[in-house]
Amino acid sequence: MSPLPPFRQIAVVLLAVGVLLRQAQPFLWEAYGPERLDYLLALVVGFLLPLSAALVLPYAVYGWFARRHRRRPASFLVRDGGFDAPVSALSGRRIIMFGMLAFAVPVTESGAHGRQPLTDDLMLPLGVVLLLAGGTMVADALRPGPVLRLTPDHLVLGGWRRRQVRWDTIARSDMPPPAPGDTTFHVREVQPGRVRWHNLPVDLSHVDTAFLISAVHHYTFHPEHRAAIGTEAELHRLRASLGDVSSAGPAVSGPSDAFPSPEPGRSNA
Repeated sequence: MSPLPPFRQIAVVLLAVGVLLRQAQPFLWEAYGPERLDYLLALVVGFLLPLSAALVLPYAVYGWFARRHRRRPASFLVRDGGFDAPVSALSGRRIIMFGMLAFAVPVTESGAHGRQPLTDDLMLPLGVVLLLAGGTMVADALRPGPVLRLTPDHLVLGGWRRRQVRWDTIARSDMPPPAPGDTTFHVREVQPGRVRWHNLPVDLSHVDTAFLISAVHHYTFHPEHRAAIGTEAELHRLRASLGDVSSAGPAVSGPSDAFPSPEPGRSNA
């Protein structure tokens, strides 16, 4: 089975529900507007209620679903000869938030014969801008997982364009020791004729941020342990070696297999 629930697939379904409710609101306003109901009642039924449902319902349902996965373990998922940092529930929240932003403007407007496609000179450009901005952020949140993967030879950054950084090309001089409260982490890749900076999106992974940063730092400065990456024994040694670096408690407070074992070849959504 998959080590974590399909956060992003569920978020996309809930986003679709929210978008449908948002786009249905103008139709409800025309059906139950002031011409047919008392103005205050029409305001509630045709405007406030559907908009509130569109905004609150997806977040509430997703929050209930993801509530058991708020705490990120100080451990990796051992899979296919590497350590994986799967995608966290935060990605689903971003999908819903930016997806609702993308469709904030109704795609229809009042016409002589009822609702018709939006043509307003002000709202149409605004809707296009929000669609592009929100859609870009949703696409980023839908990046293929895992967020980060450690192998004996590479540090692999997940995403639409996977990037592999060889451990021996990471500049140690630009990697200060992990500090409490770190939420971002950068590594500098130095190769002949090329220098590249990589941002590690550690805040999007379902691995404790402090533990993840410390693990990358550990393998950068201790090449003698890299060959064992991807084994349960090495994960246990790593957790014991790092000690109490977790932002949520000691790194060795639980079993080394903090993630359920997935089927070979499966990747977290």
